[in-house]
Amino acid sequence: MIPVICFYKDQWLWSENYLRLEKPSLQSTEDFLLNIEKNYFDQIKILQVDFDAFNLLTRKHSVDKIKYYESPGSLVYILNDHNLLDPNQGLTKITEIAADVPNFNILTTSENFCKKVQSLIQEINQGRFYQVNLTAAFSAPSNSKSLGHFKNYVNSFQPTYPAYLPGENFSILSLSPELFLQKQDSQLISRPIKGTSAIGYTDLINNPKEAAELSMIVDLLRNDLNSVSTGPATVNAHRKHLQLPYTSHTFSEVQVATDQTLPMILKKTMPGGSISGCPKVESLKAISEYENYERQFYTGTIGWWQQNDFELNIAIRSFVATHENLFYFAGCGIVSESDPEAEWNELLNKASKLKLSHTK
Repeated sequence: MIPVICFYKDQWLWSENYLRLEKPSLQSTEDFLLNIEKNYFDQIKILQVDFDAFNLLTRKHSVDKIKYYESPGSLVYILNDHNLLDPNQGLTKITEIAADVPNFNILTTSENFCKKVQSLIQEINQGRFYQVNLTAAFSAPSNSKSLGHFKNYVNSFQPTYPAYLPGENFSILSLSPELFLQKQDSQLISRPIKGTSAIGYTDLINNPKEAAELSMIVDLLRNDLNSVSTGPATVNAHRKHLQLPYTSHTFSEVQVATDQTLPMILKKTMPGGSISGCPKVESLKAISEYENYERQFYTGTIGWWQQNDFELNIAIRSFVATHENLFYFAGCGIVSESDPEAEWNELLNKASKLKLSHTK
């Protein structure tokens, strides 16, 4: 059986003996997860939930949108047994080799993307919203087995929260650096990432535009987490440095106490603030208007879940593999101070570990 792989604290969950469950098309995501919680409470599970799984706003223009694969909206792997491996052990255990180095094209142009950024800036200045996350897709033909690609990209992206989710018609390869939610006992934390610089941390920390991006999202996350909390949200850290092989980021940490379980917490907090915008409802409307494809798994969440504890990433820096293609996605946070060309370059920077053949 093809392994399912997921981060687990500082290790990897690895299982070749699991039950893969997809959400039925007529069932709500909340009911699907409640049934999983009831029937498999004690077993460790690997969970994937789409960006729009709880939010119909992003589907408003879906009739005109591209779908890169048929998504159930949410899926869960029930692990009948598993091993815990350190990441090096996990990489060594992957014997599959990718037969090709995919050559990606970005599925937009700099002119089109910059026009969208400029239009969003105008709407921000008119008071519609403060920040919107705008994304784009990349595509490469690939006949290689996706597990080999996962191994290669783990080496180059060095993700904190990686996952490999195999399936018959599509597989997900997540190389995420971002923690969406982590719950242990009654404590729930989120670590939103906002602020990006290819130059380095000094440039990033002294940039007022990047500071404003993160501060707005921290306020949004405080509000989201307060909706499931038994007390006020606290900010444990703000504008801390995250250095990746291809870029620098800043992140913060927000914490609450809660007596809610995963289905209700996700219903009230998805999609994550760092990949939607502020205010969230209006930014989601804008995303449905400006993006020409359905995000599906991208910017949703992936992670492990056992009893009432869980750890979930934001599914960024991630791929979906179909039988013929490999798709990657990247995005930027647009605020009033954004420069369209700089946002385009940030988008490309987040894809700099790909082999790119077209960027204009």
